[in-house]
Amino acid sequence: MSELRVNKIQSPNGTDSIIIDENNGLAKNSVHSSFIAHTPNNGAVNAILVFTQTVENIGNDYSTSTGLYTAPVKGLYSFSFSLLLYGTSNTGNHFYKNGADIGIIIQNSSEDGNFIDSSQATIHIHLEAGDTFGVFNKGADNEQVHESNKTWWSGGLVRWVH
Repeated sequence: MSELRVNKIQSPNGTDSIIIDENNGLAKNSVHSSFIAHTPNNGAVNAILVFTQTVENIGNDYSTSTGLYTAPVKGLYSFSFSLLLYGTSNTGNHFYKNGADIGIIIQNSSEDGNFIDSSQATIHIHLEAGDTFGVFNKGADNEQVHESNKTWWSGGLVRWVH
C-alpha cells in the first residue's frame, strides 16, 4: 500500500492552494488572491492597460509589468474598473481572457469632438488555474485612458471551485 503525506499543495505561481489541517486531516481552502492597481503607464489604444502601482496584491497574481492577472486556482472571480477617458472620438475598453477579446465594456463618443468621461464596470467570470485576465483599450489614436491614480482596476477570487 502506498501512502502520500503532504501538508500543502501549491498553485503554479507558488501560492498555497490547499493546506491540510494537522488536527483533523481535512483540506481547507487557503487561497487568498486579490489586487487593487492604479496609474496605467500606457494609456494608449490597442494595448493591454498596464497599471503600474498596486495598493494591494495579495498572492502576487497581478503583474505590474504585463497588466495581467493570473488565476491561481479554478474558481469564480470578480473584476472592477474605473477609467478616466479622454479623446476626440469613440473609445472602447474590452476585457481580455487568455489574449482573446471577451466583449466590450464601454463605448464613449462625443458630439462636439472632445470628451473627458469616467466609466465603471464589474464582471464576474469563471477562470481556470493559469488563465490570464486584463483590460484592453481599443480605438483610434486620439483616444486614451488617463494615466493617473483616478484610473484603477481591481479583482480577485470570490469562490474556489474544486
